[in-house]
Formats: sequence, C-alpha cells, structure tokens
Amino acid sequence: MNPIVPLWAPYYGAPLGAAFVRFWKKYARFDGRASRSEYWWWFFVNAIVGLVLYILLLVLGLSGATTDDSGRSVPGPGFAVGIVLLVLWGLATIVPGIALTARRLHDVNLSGWLILLVLIPSLGGIAIFVMTLLPPNPAGARFDRPDSEVPGYVPVVPGAALPPRDYGWPESPLPYASPAGGQPLYA
Repeated sequence: MNPIVPLWAPYYGAPLGAAFVRFWKKYARFDGRASRSEYWWWFFVNAIVGLVLYILLLVLGLSGATTDDSGRSVPGPGFAVGIVLLVLWGLATIVPGIALTARRLHDVNLSGWLILLVLIPSLGGIAIFVMTLLPPNPAGARFDRPDSEVPGYVPVVPGAALPPRDYGWPESPLPYASPAGGQPLYA
C-alpha cells in the first residue's frame, strides 16, 4: 500500500493488492471516498473468489452424489461444506462491500444512501452500476473525514496526523447568545 495516500483518502490508480488491503482496513467506514480502481479491483477479486467457491461447491456436491429411490439426485456430503464456505464469504464481505459502494458514490459526489436503489428489481442494480462507472468529482471531497477527526483514532504512521480543520465557525460561546439558549444578551 502506498504510504503517501492516507487511508481516509481515495487512492487513484490503486493496484490490485492495495485495493484488497484497503477494502479490509476500511471494513465499515461509510465516510470518505473510494476511487474507481479501488472499487473495481475489489469487484474483480470478489468475483474470482465467488467463482472459486462456487466451483468448489459443485465439486464437493458431485463427489459422493447419489440417486434416491424416486430418481432424484442427492448431493454428496461435501455440498454442505461448500454452502457454509459461500455463506461465510458472503457474511464477511457484505458490510465492507456496501461501505465500499457508498464510498464510491461519494467519489462521484452522490449520497451513499443511493445504494438503496438496488432494492428496485433490475433497474436499481443497473443504476448503481452506471453510477460506479462515473469519473470522480472534486466536490465529493465534502464526504472526506480525515483520521484526525475520527474520535479515538491514533495515526499509525508518524506525522500522519492532520491539523484540525477550520470550519469558519465563531468562537464558542457566542458573544450575542446567552448560555441558557439562543436568546440575545442584548438586543
């Protein structure tokens, strides 16, 4: 992984290995952005692992398969092992997969809540697919949350701590508001 690109920032042009590592390190982070390379390399790895597990499921199911009295085929005992492996992989990757998709939508300056479009049969999945193909939009930086702003986070790399952001907010307490509420002290 490139030490120059902090974990909270999108890694444009990420190689396969870095995208895989960043996927697991940012397991449930729905803030921030993910580059197209981060997203599609993970999509590729996930597809390959799923295909391998499915082939394993078929091989384990066919080995020891029998036919019952009515002529239906009964999978072998390894079929259950294959199902368990597929379910475990799915459970391990569903939350980070949703988080990665939300971060990818952030990179194109869209709300991560648009991932709920997948609940619309056929068209929702196509819409998300198209949105993940869009190029990055610099305005998506509004979704960034540097690690120094995450409560309790201690930077791993020395010197990686960022100075606090100045949001342009006035000093607290405001000179024109009372401590009890928003009523002015003097009108």
